[in-house]
Amino acid sequence: MLVTNREVPVSFNQEQMLLRFELLKRRGVDTRGLSDHRAVFAIKDSVDQDMLARALGQLIDRHAALRSALAFGARYTEQHRRVYLNCFARHGTFVPGLFTQQVHHEVPLDLRVRAIDPSLNERDALEQAALDDESEPLDLSQPPVVRVSLLKDRKIRAMIVASSHLTHDAISGDIMIGELECIYRALQLGTEPTLGPAGSHVEFARREYSNFAKGVSRTHEDYWWRCWNEHRHTVVQASELPFAKAAPRRAQFGKGASRVCQASSADSDAITLAARRSRVTTYILFRAIMTTALYRCIGRKTIAFWANFINRQREADMTTIGWCATTHLVPTRVDPHGSFLDVVLNVSKSMQLAMNHATIPLAAVWLRHGKDLTRGLDARVNFDATPARVRPSEERFFEQLHLPNAVRAVDFDIRVTSTPSLSLTARFNYERYDADGVQATLNGMMRVAVAFASNPNLTFDESCALFD
Repeated sequence: MLVTNREVPVSFNQEQMLLRFELLKRRGVDTRGLSDHRAVFAIKDSVDQDMLARALGQLIDRHAALRSALAFGARYTEQHRRVYLNCFARHGTFVPGLFTQQVHHEVPLDLRVRAIDPSLNERDALEQAALDDESEPLDLSQPPVVRVSLLKDRKIRAMIVASSHLTHDAISGDIMIGELECIYRALQLGTEPTLGPAGSHVEFARREYSNFAKGVSRTHEDYWWRCWNEHRHTVVQASELPFAKAAPRRAQFGKGASRVCQASSADSDAITLAARRSRVTTYILFRAIMTTALYRCIGRKTIAFWANFINRQREADMTTIGWCATTHLVPTRVDPHGSFLDVVLNVSKSMQLAMNHATIPLAAVWLRHGKDLTRGLDARVNFDATPARVRPSEERFFEQLHLPNAVRAVDFDIRVTSTPSLSLTARFNYERYDADGVQATLNGMMRVAVAFASNPNLTFDESCALFD
């Protein structure tokens, strides 16, 4: 029998996602596995299965979010659930505690070994294994909410990591893999792993609700409410993208593909230096480039799309595996007669303003007011950033693979990464978007970055022309 802690609150983002799923269920959508994420990693050396299982067990023991179970609150009957959802859909009444989260002290660990189809080549075999794993969605009511499967034959050494975005974000995913690698190597050497203090998702959620209850978040909530009302008409929708194609009225969730554009080492260094000289991050620079691409095809003077960034206020939070990255709407004004640097600085200003109000996410505004809760769920443009955590000289034991035919994507997402060199990865629903058009846009974005690195006085018109 599993022994559990007392009930702990879910975060605002968890509450938002769970409510979305419930409302989608009412529309007849199968939401099983909708929040699941799978990553396939090549293993650089031979792996000891028992030792990997021990390392995974230590990782799960370390992070409460991986030992949590999510469900409707025990005090809510099925009738309460239906009444609440109907009321929420009409009036946006927010009742904290509808969903519960229990953290288990001990969880059963199941490290699986998946068979490889010997008739397929290596890449096709890995993609098929990932798709087979996807056919078994994670059960969020039963921890652990992470599943690792080894893929082994005479040629292939790889593993599939299945996890849920309801319990951790993309940044936390990188932390999780890095720590798993560190623990595994320490076990090999018979030493203790060198890990920093682990922040608790439980602490994060409690602090979030505490600030909410004290009214500390009211200023931030008012800001996001004004931001949403003023700029909702500028949000880029799926049909407006330059690579959108005619698709079924209800494109299926999970029809995912990916495309990658990677810069050379020399170009990566030059782009990073150009961003530093402009006093912005590479994330800000590429966000401005994406804004340029969207302006070129839409023509609005204000471009807004969703941005995911870390909502962690203390250094300890940087080691937290939990749903802490928040979604924000960050509008950017464009002056077509100015310079490209003007767009970069405008993005920087809008991001700084967003960070000043990051203590409460836009999700909480939706939960409080019930406005447009499902808007953007199946028609959204997102820009994400994964910070560099490994020096280029270091060789990772687990190397993530890009498998275009085994990527689950709700709609459209671009991520910029900087390990070991700058790259852009687009994940998208191939029923809604043309892959060649996505690739052409990524290539154009990288051309703008390289041009800006060599010419800081690049005009906005010149940056737009580089997409042709």
